Amino acid sequence: MQLCYVEDVGGTKNAGGRQALRSLRLARGWTRERLAAEAGVSLATIWRMEHGQFPRVQHLVAVADALGVSTDALLGRPGGTSKG
Repeated sequence: MQLCYVEDVGGTKNAGGRQALRSLRLARGWTRERLAAEAGVSLATIWRMEHGQFPRVQHLVAVADALGVSTDALLGRPGGTSKG
């Protein structure tokens, strides 16, 4: 079974997540290219995430780990905190 990027059930994109990801990336002074390299994912994956598309779970975890935050924080969910 292959997973793919999808929009959420309501038909709206993941606005909280894309804003959180971009903010977390910029707070570190990282480019999309740097984040992709640190997380071991493609630049296209980072672009998709920042434009509201939900990533594969393994990519979500890899990006959260690279940024040192929980997946909840990366998705912009209430109560999401930094790791550590």
